[in-house]
Amino acid sequence: MYQSTYEALEYLYPKLSTGGYVLVDDYGSLDPCKQAVEDYRDKHSISGNWSGRITRKYIGGGLNNSAREYPAGVHLF
Repeated sequence: MYQSTYEALEYLYPKLSTGGYVLVDDYGSLDPCKQAVEDYRDKHSISGNWSGRITRKYIGGGLNNSAREYPAGVHLF
């Protein structure tokens, strides 16, 4: 799960539209998947709330969680 998750992020995250979301379904249940997400975020300096499984891309590729509202039940990682 680590390699497939990391490769998916490497290929797809840069193509994500500004304001788009990434959903990593196994983030909370499979440690290799979570580690791949954390490694990708560290490598690309993507910060934010680590408590959930969805991230939203903003201009410049980073996150600006403090200026955004999200639907109930949506947590950013």
